[in-house]
Amino acid sequence: MASLNITVLNDAGFCHYREKLAHLYYKAFTTGPYAQYLSNSEVTDRMTMLNIYGDGLIAEWDTRLAGFLFWHDLQHDSKFPRVKMDQNATYGYIAEVVVDVAYRGRGIATRMIEFAIDEMRSEYDWVVIRVWSENEPALRLYRKLNFNEVASIEQIKRDIEHKPLEMGSLYLIRKT
Repeated sequence: MASLNITVLNDAGFCHYREKLAHLYYKAFTTGPYAQYLSNSEVTDRMTMLNIYGDGLIAEWDTRLAGFLFWHDLQHDSKFPRVKMDQNATYGYIAEVVVDVAYRGRGIATRMIEFAIDEMRSEYDWVVIRVWSENEPALRLYRKLNFNEVASIEQIKRDIEHKPLEMGSLYLIRKT
């Protein structure tokens, strides 16, 4: 019977998995209904910054990398709009949740998010996540996990043909 193993990444683990993480990130964001253009250097830079600013975890289905998640302090997300929030509270930010398409629908994202929130609980009062407003599967999942909308932004990305791609994104929040 297949099993899911979730492991927090330390620096050595990140170095060991860096190429696989970058490949999974690239594949997740450049294919499918939400495809956008990303260069290899953008992906490498993103992975490096996620590791520098915060913490991450990987999910392995048996021995295969099935997904990953990174989080950090909300202050490192420069796109988060100024909205009225409790100034005495602390806010963590789940910056990326990626599950390989071959492993979707098995509860991996749910388990990674729950695991990350447990890890974040000692440092943060609240956790924030951002999602493309048209990504209905992710929105359903986050709402099922008690995230509620707190803000929205418009982003300009590039589609796979390098043309401008407008994306509405929602920030959702929940107590840790």
